[in-house]
Amino acid sequence: MSTRSLIGAVLPNGKVKFIYCHWDGDPQTMAKKLVNYYSSEERVEALLELGDISVLGKYLSPEDAGLPVGTMHSFDTPAKDVTVAYHRDRGEKGVYRGADSIDSFKHLIDVTGNSGAEFMYVYDAFSEGVESGWYGYDLSNDTTISGYGLMGGIPPSATKNMRMWNHQLGESLDEGENKEFIKPAVKLIGEDGNIFNLVGMASRALKKAGYYDQAKDMQTRVFASGSYDEALVIIGDFVEIE
Repeated sequence: MSTRSLIGAVLPNGKVKFIYCHWDGDPQTMAKKLVNYYSSEERVEALLELGDISVLGKYLSPEDAGLPVGTMHSFDTPAKDVTVAYHRDRGEKGVYRGADSIDSFKHLIDVTGNSGAEFMYVYDAFSEGVESGWYGYDLSNDTTISGYGLMGGIPPSATKNMRMWNHQLGESLDEGENKEFIKPAVKLIGEDGNIFNLVGMASRALKKAGYYDQAKDMQTRVFASGSYDEALVIIGDFVEIE
């Protein structure tokens, strides 16, 4: 079964480039490959220029793997440990040849909705005040990914855009409904107090109750808050904390 993901990089101008990967997007596999084999700006850029890929390998091409010139590599007969790209290796029409540059993140909304991506990985070497490296985000559970050599979350520039994306997506899912809002109860006391964990638990409860707009609005407000205590108050505005 495929585990779909988005792979991207923050550009010097603040935009973010993303491609889609169909297989092995789980952190145990994808994060380790990205950290171990794609931890320079040059290699990340070369990867994104392939466009959407089926599976990420250790190498970009047979030549990159040090294989003899003329080594066969295609979608159906891939060379060992070489990345398989939809356009280059299967000649698919309509598959973007290079990564999309996103500034409003509107396209990311469409990509995520259509692709069913579960994880997102962003390489950031340009955001002010952050350490260069790969950051991970679990799109299914609204949490950052730690470990596996990742930097422990999404960089500030991407987080800002992710908040925009979450808010816009929530509006589109529940547009036009005037359902009376009743705060769902969530057991947060005694749980891991990491704010991303608490937001994720509250968000899932809201979505389960059909409050998609409220879930995205809560996330936006929490991530824009100025302190941990303020964030907890905001969560309490949307769910009954038990």
